[in-house]
Amino acid sequence: MRVKGEDANTLYFANLHVNRGPAGEQNRFHMDDDGDLREQVLHIEAHIEELDDVIESCRKFILVSKAGIAAGGALILAISIGAVGFDSTVMIGALAAVIGGTVVCGSNTSTLKQTMTAMKAAKAHRAGLISRLDLRVVGDREVGWG
Repeated sequence: MRVKGEDANTLYFANLHVNRGPAGEQNRFHMDDDGDLREQVLHIEAHIEELDDVIESCRKFILVSKAGIAAGGALILAISIGAVGFDSTVMIGALAAVIGGTVVCGSNTSTLKQTMTAMKAAKAHRAGLISRLDLRVVGDREVGWG
């Protein structure tokens, strides 16, 4: 999703976005609103769960596309060596499975890489926010057993 006035080096995910420099490196990662740190952590954790769902979906599509490539390739090979009689419809279907599987696999692989990069950035940002929270240590007193 592109917002008017933003350049192509900005990736948007929900309320979070990563600004990228000319070489693609991260410049900053921040929330659009300056709410409470705990609220920001909750938003980031929800966002990480969404990214995890996207990663899982990409992996499933990649697996199915590889199966399509293998099935199409096996059918083309079977037709080529004469194990299966030649039928133009079957051959076109096999070619479509190989080409379509390749396209789907490539597309989902790049989406997977981008999503994993966004997840790493979100986790790093969450860790930074958590380190800024005023957390109290539980069990800081000595407990004796005897």
